[in-house]
Amino acid sequence: MRIEALQRDIEAIYSLNAAPSVQEFFLSRKEVRSFLGTEQNPSPQVLLFEEKDQVSLGVYLGELRLRRIERQGLERTNLADFCTAAEEVSHFSYLLWSARNRRPVSLLDVELQGEIDKFLLASLYFSRKEDLFQRIFERVSFDRRIQRLGRLRYREANRLGGKFCRTLGELFDRGGTRRAALAHLRAFYRMNTQSRLARIDAL
Repeated sequence: MRIEALQRDIEAIYSLNAAPSVQEFFLSRKEVRSFLGTEQNPSPQVLLFEEKDQVSLGVYLGELRLRRIERQGLERTNLADFCTAAEEVSHFSYLLWSARNRRPVSLLDVELQGEIDKFLLASLYFSRKEDLFQRIFERVSFDRRIQRLGRLRYREANRLGGKFCRTLGELFDRGGTRRAALAHLRAFYRMNTQSRLARIDAL
């Protein structure tokens, strides 16, 4: 499945141990409705369930979106579908890694990592002519169905992610190497919430 390539890309970028394929955790619209107790059409999301010491994850991308990506390929699908898939796979990978390492994470952590990862992955699969930075970090809108606190969190994650990713470009402008960029990314991935926010504030 093409979506699994995004998961393996994330594992390579951050030097993570290989995890079970994200496709094993896909949920249908009917299953998500049942879990959430609603008849509304769900938005793409990762569902996390905690029981005692057990953590279960489920990933919903939407059947139509999955079919479009499978038919067109990651390089040729539209940017909106790509970014949605990349962000949810990022959430899945980050939550799974955090659970395996017994690392507490905040919702802001998860969203911030998703913003960074969808930009990195889009940069791998799309041409620079796409003007990716502006489309991902500057020309954005948020689902009106999201409650106010959720929208504030998404806006802050987008702002912080943009600031972080801009410094990666500046690193190369100063003569930095791919190895230095990967070291920077891998260290950031493993920081706790306070250290991550402090690192971005210092940029």
